[in-house]
Amino acid sequence: MHSAPHELVHTTIATWALAIQRALQGYGIEAEPLMREAGIDPGAVLDPESRVAVVNMWKLWHLSVEKTANDAFGLQVAASLYPTHLNAMVFALQASTTLREALQRLQRYVRVVTTIAQLDVRESEHGVMLILGSDSTASPQRPYYPIDAFMGVLFRTFRELLGAYAAEGLLSVQLRRPRPQQAMAFEQFFDVPVHFSAQTNALLMATGVLDRELPWANATIAGMHDQLLRDYLGRMRHEHVSLQVRKEIIALLGTDQCGLEQVALRLNMSGRNLHRKLTEESTSFKELQDEIRQDLALRYLSMPSMSLNEVAFNLGFIDQSSFNRAFKRWTGTSPGQYRRGSKARS
Repeated sequence: MHSAPHELVHTTIATWALAIQRALQGYGIEAEPLMREAGIDPGAVLDPESRVAVVNMWKLWHLSVEKTANDAFGLQVAASLYPTHLNAMVFALQASTTLREALQRLQRYVRVVTTIAQLDVRESEHGVMLILGSDSTASPQRPYYPIDAFMGVLFRTFRELLGAYAAEGLLSVQLRRPRPQQAMAFEQFFDVPVHFSAQTNALLMATGVLDRELPWANATIAGMHDQLLRDYLGRMRHEHVSLQVRKEIIALLGTDQCGLEQVALRLNMSGRNLHRKLTEESTSFKELQDEIRQDLALRYLSMPSMSLNEVAFNLGFIDQSSFNRAFKRWTGTSPGQYRRGSKARS
């Protein structure tokens, strides 16, 4: 059996959606219907403690870009983000003594923003490279736009941190995404060379600014925000029930144990209690199961080595015809047609 892609068990801070909402307002577009379509409770995004499954946030990104028809929308979200949208992260970076210390903090607490991100700092004769990796690089569902937004937020924050040294300290931006139609928007936003279709998503900075004292340095305030971030990470261990259920469904999918009662048993509660808790989180077991099956179906259909029968089996369908009906309900097309279209797109 093929293992489920890692992105299905990752979460992101729900308040990202508030920055998306602010950016959509500039187009006169209501964000709440898009949130609901993406499986995100609009009320939850107002809670600074709330987390959202990464795949649901990805759906919101896709829907937003579809509505705005702007493939530079991620940069508009970066410009719309308030520091408080990322908990205490931005404030902790701002209070750092040096850029090196800020980068170390960013690596330590990036899980607050999203658990799927992986940050690496590399020093060489060319400068200091902050590389933004991910646990989902190969996912066909992964959009470019949240990467654009996060890179934009980091660049904007570092530009503020460096102040007068920003021009000499921030050298270039690399993005894995293909060159967008609105490439000029990227050049204007970053105001440094931007390289598309790169090997990595990265910011290149001059080594000389790494250990200069930053203008807003304050060890006491930095320590206070460190504690807030540590506390938040501690509370993240107590996940929403829907996220726990998501992990159990992924573990049991393809077996005959992937039902509400079996998952409830693994979570040490009754089926009725689990149903009630999921209702309180504005979802249901069937919705979560369908969501995961659809995400996995799109992933598996992009893998030529898997037959349609194997895809159906791995998703827990009793036969291929049941899978065909479900897939057509989700996408409006058959699995075979989707696979042929996927080959044509690649």
